[in-house]
Amino acid sequence: MYLNIDNVICITSSECYVGKEKSGDHACVIDESYYIYYQGENKSRHFDRISKILLTGMSKLCDKYNLNMEKLKTAGIYLGTQYSSCNSIHTFDSKALNDSPLSVNPIHFPDTVINSPASQLSIEYKMENENFTISNGLNASLDAIGIAYESILSKATEIAIAGGVDEWGKIQSYGTQCKKEVAEAVGLVLLEEVKQDEARQKSYIQIISYVSENVKKDCILSADIISEVLRKQIEENLKDYEQKIEIFVSSLLDETDEKHLFEEAVKKSGFDIELHFNNKIYFGATGVVEVDKIYKKSKLDCSFQILLNLNKSILSCLIISRNPPVS
Repeated sequence: MYLNIDNVICITSSECYVGKEKSGDHACVIDESYYIYYQGENKSRHFDRISKILLTGMSKLCDKYNLNMEKLKTAGIYLGTQYSSCNSIHTFDSKALNDSPLSVNPIHFPDTVINSPASQLSIEYKMENENFTISNGLNASLDAIGIAYESILSKATEIAIAGGVDEWGKIQSYGTQCKKEVAEAVGLVLLEEVKQDEARQKSYIQIISYVSENVKKDCILSADIISEVLRKQIEENLKDYEQKIEIFVSSLLDETDEKHLFEEAVKKSGFDIELHFNNKIYFGATGVVEVDKIYKKSKLDCSFQILLNLNKSILSCLIISRNPPVS
């Protein structure tokens, strides 16, 4: 709990871009003009599309907040993604199978591993600390931010770049079972430990707690377990404060089922909570897109925001606040 001490872990920078133009097969995609001009420091290096999108997002984050390589050198990388470089893997393998293994360009081989985008990021920005790719579906970027928070908390790293990126393609069109609108997105945040006074003065988003739990009982999603997760997190981290709380829910559930499940869970928790449901999904980047929306709001209606991402049986929960009350 970080409400009563001098130093707090905050999101001090945030940048996000989402697909706006709907392609012919369901998803809103990021226009080529967003990333086409990214060349990187070494002009001879090859980047696949998802890496270009990620590196462009990082470039915009650095430009917007005047982040230099010296500051980022010791930063850990925590990248969430549902599909990562699956499109590049599919393209590479298809050419090898349809033509011959000799027909593929070896310069594209590094794109055939899931952690390729995060690795390209660390190489391009000369980041020497730990580098993680979290690939667990919808929850990926919210978990990436949570793991980055825990890494700073445990002193594994002093600062962290966390977030998510995902693109749309043939593989995604086969594997996506979601009735909501879906879109490509890239989002990155910088986490670091700062003085509480500075956090308040600069209106940084403070991370209060993070947890990830299995919320299925007998193979069925349980409102009771979700309620217990909420109750435990609120009582342990916000118990001294009579403040209004709002929850932002993202899941792949049908909207009716989603609303019923979480309204029941909130009711059982016994807390005064305002519920919001996200009707657009950004694959593994969903969590960081929601964090970025909160970061960029000039005024928040509630003192605390709880972000919930539900992927099949796993519920990820991140509690944040811009100006938490001081006890």
